Amino acid sequence: MPEHEEFDLINHSAIIFDSGTASFDAITKAQLGRAVVAALLPANAYATRNQYVFVRSFTLTQTQVLGYLQGATGSDWTIQHRSSTEQSFKGRAAFAEMMKRPEPATEKGFYAAILDIVVAVYFGYGGEARFTEKTTKWMDILQLEEETPEAVVRRVCEMF
Repeated sequence: MPEHEEFDLINHSAIIFDSGTASFDAITKAQLGRAVVAALLPANAYATRNQYVFVRSFTLTQTQVLGYLQGATGSDWTIQHRSSTEQSFKGRAAFAEMMKRPEPATEKGFYAAILDIVVAVYFGYGGEARFTEKTTKWMDILQLEEETPEAVVRRVCEMF
């Protein structure tokens, strides 16, 4: 399984971090596009000016994603469990090692180390990738509706 393919749609395998129950906010490209357009509208230009804008398509857990994938594909998936803490340590150690070297880190190595840390934070305990109050505020201001995760997963699975 590729190093960072937490949900492998071809081989029907998944990497679940910790218990898989930490929730996170997720966004589709379509929803991101709607948010950019809404933020640039004259009615919202003042409210969004020089602001961090938080939006989402939905909030869910890895376990929920896996359930939607199993339902959409009609098959059981092979599950591998990992620790988000170990993933974070791995990324931080790789990043620290790269910073000690006199030659510049390769782009691939740099991004792999950072991705280890980001994945650990995103899927790990602590809710670091959930911005409930901020997203609720901005979703209201921009008049965006949440999407349905089941429908998004089904559309993605139809591409494979």
